[in-house]
Amino acid sequence: MTKLTKEEKVLLESAGVVPGQTWGGPQRVRYYAPDGEEVWGIPALREYVVKKDGKIIKQGTRDANLDRWSLSKPKVRKIHCLGCDGYHSTRREADKCLEKQQAILVEWNRKSRKEQPDDRVARLEEKLDALIKALTKEK
Repeated sequence: MTKLTKEEKVLLESAGVVPGQTWGGPQRVRYYAPDGEEVWGIPALREYVVKKDGKIIKQGTRDANLDRWSLSKPKVRKIHCLGCDGYHSTRREADKCLEKQQAILVEWNRKSRKEQPDDRVARLEEKLDALIKALTKEK
């Protein structure tokens, strides 16, 4: 096993590669979430093809993790939303999204109560009592 010099280690870390942090397995890469949180992950390499009028314009491999994370720290951090588990530019947008999600939750709860009323257990108990009475009368 070759030992990395300090300069090589800094160069690799600046590229996002973590030298020597994992024992075996694929090398992990440092990504940054839009809110600035550091995320270590295995690159999800995918092949892609871009066609125009049936002709291949561009093809290659790409890291699918870059769809949601970045290799560099964001200059302007976004706010993580608990409602949609996404990111918003302002606190006001995140609050509106959370209110919207809560309104949807209230609506779903209302619909579910309509479809399954609370007196279901009471009706089952009545039927059970009637069944017990019918069985005890036969004896």
